[in-house]
Amino acid sequence: MFGADPEALEQEAKRLEIAAGGISSIDRHLTANLHAAPWRGRKADRYRANWDAIERQRLQAAATFLRDGARTLRQNAEEQRRASARESGSISGLRPKRQPPQIIRETRLDAFLESHGLKKQQGYELKSSSLPLFNGIPSAQDVKQGEAGDCYFAVGLASIAVADPSLIEKMITKNSDGTYTVTFHNPDGSMTAVTVDGNLYMNKYGNPAYGHGDNDQWFAIAEKAFAVYKGGYPATEGGCPTDVFSLVTGQPAHLGMVSDLSSRQVWDQVTKSIDGHTPAAAQTADYEGFRNGVHGDHAYSITGYETHGDQKIVVVRNPWGDHPSPNGEIKMPLDTFMKAFAILNWSE
Repeated sequence: MFGADPEALEQEAKRLEIAAGGISSIDRHLTANLHAAPWRGRKADRYRANWDAIERQRLQAAATFLRDGARTLRQNAEEQRRASARESGSISGLRPKRQPPQIIRETRLDAFLESHGLKKQQGYELKSSSLPLFNGIPSAQDVKQGEAGDCYFAVGLASIAVADPSLIEKMITKNSDGTYTVTFHNPDGSMTAVTVDGNLYMNKYGNPAYGHGDNDQWFAIAEKAFAVYKGGYPATEGGCPTDVFSLVTGQPAHLGMVSDLSSRQVWDQVTKSIDGHTPAAAQTADYEGFRNGVHGDHAYSITGYETHGDQKIVVVRNPWGDHPSPNGEIKMPLDTFMKAFAILNWSE
């Protein structure tokens, strides 16, 4: 593929990797909900076995195909750089310094909302905020999910704020021109920096339309940059906290089916995450309504644990920030946690 622009090839490779990550996220989400669904009997067992043996393998094969394509594009980009270096008389194989990340501003989001009729339909308006980026050390209480169906993103950042607030502070930089740059770790180990300004979408009632905090705006800025990264607020809907853990920390993240784990294993992982200052979260199964004190098809941060004699308590937080308690936190016995949640998420 000589003659092609190496940076353009890198961008295409990045798109393929993001698409592969999306397929992998869908795979995990569907598999988790399928195995957690209250469906029993021979047909259910046969369908689940077929899903694991055939359908899931197809999704994984599609993700692998896209990642292989991305790898090929990057190899071609490297060959093109080497050819250009030889032609220019420079040292063979020397890789030119990467160009700074493309700056994508919120006008892209504004145009997206306009083209889909969402801005006019919902009365959205961009307004500046007088809140500081940070008001003290970042905490989970700074995170309140808005209208976007991205509970996993809110939970991911809230969990990281609990584990290591400095990661949030490092992720967002305030620039001299009043804009903010948010840096994300890509699946291939590279990094993407997205720059946005501090104007936030307000609904027709004058309240923040999307994620926000009461005393600072770091979460709103991070979510806005994430919307740019994904291609619009609607594109942020649906995902796993594990994806956000890796996106921010650059470290591997894992998930496990609660039904496949013993209460001892779940407790050990919860305490290990909290004591080790690494983020953890939990997801409920895909059902409508309210069961065992939590909502269906929703994610919760794991913010702590307690022991009272022989009783083990897991503390979780709803990203809505004010339900069912004023701070969104719920303290539930371990056996209730095991019934309430379908998936456990944690990061290294």
